[in-house]
Amino acid sequence: MIPAHELMRKLRNQHGSHLVELVVALGAITFVMLAAMQAWSQVYRMSTAGQNQMLAAHMAQGILDSARNQRYSTLAQYAGTTHELLVNRTGAIQSSSPLNPRPLMLDLENLNYKNYTTDGAGIKGNSFHGTVHETITDAGNGTLRVAVQIKWPSENGRSRELQMSTLISQYGIHN
Repeated sequence: MIPAHELMRKLRNQHGSHLVELVVALGAITFVMLAAMQAWSQVYRMSTAGQNQMLAAHMAQGILDSARNQRYSTLAQYAGTTHELLVNRTGAIQSSSPLNPRPLMLDLENLNYKNYTTDGAGIKGNSFHGTVHETITDAGNGTLRVAVQIKWPSENGRSRELQMSTLISQYGIHN
């Protein structure tokens, strides 16, 4: 057994080591927390970018499907024109496109069209902040090309773009 006076001397010699251990532990915890916050920030940015890419692809596919369901003669009237389609806008009643007069405001939660913008906390929800253009051109040989171009700003301020197109034949399935 250790005598009491030797135990007291050992404890006095370790007087400042507990404070050093505490500071080192707090530094390590702070480092780990900062790394975790940075990783979460990057995951959130990638998630938002992925969501915008999916919304753009979904809108483009819907526009092309709508064009495929039109008669060739109806589309041919608009050959050589470009129309800007409304996205998340409630001020205007119709878009400039006679083929897609409704605004493109897709709510992924309820699968219907409605205005879903920001809430009080600044969360974007399922809104899309970009522009959508539809161009119809004569591709020759009794076909029309319907092209969709969608542009939106990314989280880092760079412009992102998605382009899709399809050919509609004069002798296709709906004609």
